[in-house]
Amino acid sequence: MNLRQMHVCLLLLLLAGRLGLADGVAVSDYSWLQIPDGILAGVGNPSAPFNTNGYSGHAMPEYFRWGGRTWIPNGTLTAAGSNDYWGAIRLDEPRTVKWVRVQYWASEGAQIRRFRMEGSTDATNFSSIGLYDFGSFTTGDGAYLDIPVTTAAYLVVRVRMNGADSQPGDPDYLPGTTPSIRGGPGFWLIEPFGDGTVASNKVNVAHGPRFGTTCGNSSGLDFKWTGFNNGTLVDGTRVGEQLPWTVGEYFWIDLGTVRTVFRSILVADDSWGASTYNIEYSTDGSTFYPVSGLSEPRIRAARAEGATEYTFSPATGRYFRVTSATGSSYALFNQWMMYQTANRKPVAVGRNATVYLGYGAGRITPDDVDGGSYDPDGDPLQRTVVPDTFGYMDVGQTQAVLTVSDGELHDSCTVTVTVVVDPGLGGRIPVHDYNWLQLPSNSVTAYTGTSAGGTAGNGNGEPSDYRWGDPVWIPSVYSNNGTAYGTRDYYAALQFDEPRNVREVRVQWWANENTSIRRYHIDGSSNGTDWTEI
Repeated sequence: MNLRQMHVCLLLLLLAGRLGLADGVAVSDYSWLQIPDGILAGVGNPSAPFNTNGYSGHAMPEYFRWGGRTWIPNGTLTAAGSNDYWGAIRLDEPRTVKWVRVQYWASEGAQIRRFRMEGSTDATNFSSIGLYDFGSFTTGDGAYLDIPVTTAAYLVVRVRMNGADSQPGDPDYLPGTTPSIRGGPGFWLIEPFGDGTVASNKVNVAHGPRFGTTCGNSSGLDFKWTGFNNGTLVDGTRVGEQLPWTVGEYFWIDLGTVRTVFRSILVADDSWGASTYNIEYSTDGSTFYPVSGLSEPRIRAARAEGATEYTFSPATGRYFRVTSATGSSYALFNQWMMYQTANRKPVAVGRNATVYLGYGAGRITPDDVDGGSYDPDGDPLQRTVVPDTFGYMDVGQTQAVLTVSDGELHDSCTVTVTVVVDPGLGGRIPVHDYNWLQLPSNSVTAYTGTSAGGTAGNGNGEPSDYRWGDPVWIPSVYSNNGTAYGTRDYYAALQFDEPRNVREVRVQWWANENTSIRRYHIDGSSNGTDWTEI
């Protein structure tokens, strides 16, 4: 470990509350899920039970991310030759596994022919569930290998390197091969990937990327680290410099919204000299307050590695930071974990509403239909109602959905909206508020005839398509006579169901060649008998 580098990596872990599923959370719905306990990493040989018998398997099982990664730093297997070795992950319970990611390590000159994937439902009896054939020996550090396995529920998944000569009938038999490993191979990483569900009371949830992170000091932000929105920090502009902590220097996590946190775990790779740290919180990122009831120890011992847990009275804020209280110390931190109280989803409470239609559409807001929605954790709520606009086609009772959200979880309820015409309109609909209104059948009758009288229906009109408030089209309303020219008056007419306001009339005429038309008369009548030029 190079003490001239200072790496800070923040991982935010959030305890899940009710997530909308009765029994658990769907693994496929999340970028990663962290199971808080019950995961055990181990290395050994097939003749011994599942344990870490004499081999250097340094796992961090509490960091197991179902569907993500299980790191085994220095999970190396140094012995070689005629023995069988494996690296394994024991899950908290049998879980569906589809493939396993393996990163191997091997000394120069090591020969690896094949990995055998094995699975077990009881941590005692194992069977072959997948193979990876290198094809020839490989030396040096290995890349990631994604090895498909027989999809099933396993309690333990292990990667086995067989050091003995393979025999006909063996699952990893290769004719004419030498022992499959030699020269001190091992594993850096083993990760089972799967799906299914995880009990909501057992899993820490994070939708990445979600959380902002940065670092700084008491006088302002100091971007000696570059923050990413997936909850991690990496050494940025001062890579390789020796950076002692001074009093007031800090790194923080932006939780994205106000949350209540009650526990923090600081994971250090190393410390040079003892140092003391405080934990502070803020709602606005400007004014920070120390948490109360901070547990001991706050002091990191010299050359200390591993996790130090800090518990404190629940503190509510959006920003949390670890601050150096004593300074004069070099420290390498690889994780800082914040545990929040389980987020409970909000409760939508609706009430019915009435909308009055006047000269235009009627609208409602969430306030009109919210009957007292609340969030049990006091989180601020965003509210929407759909639909929020109603017209004359909605007259009567219809439904709308009120939805409330705290930014992560949401709840909805259905309300009844009664749509009525404003009494001030006398029950009538203002025409100009609409692109078109279709009157019922028989509301308009087409006529053609002469000045001596007309014949109902003697036109080719389509009165059912009459659009009130839009141009009135009378397709091919024409005279049936067609024999007299110039000596008689002809007309085409529309008779409405009742007297109606008219502002313009559109006419499309047709005439034979050489026909002379001097004038149109547009007449109107309130009774169908007495006509006046309009």
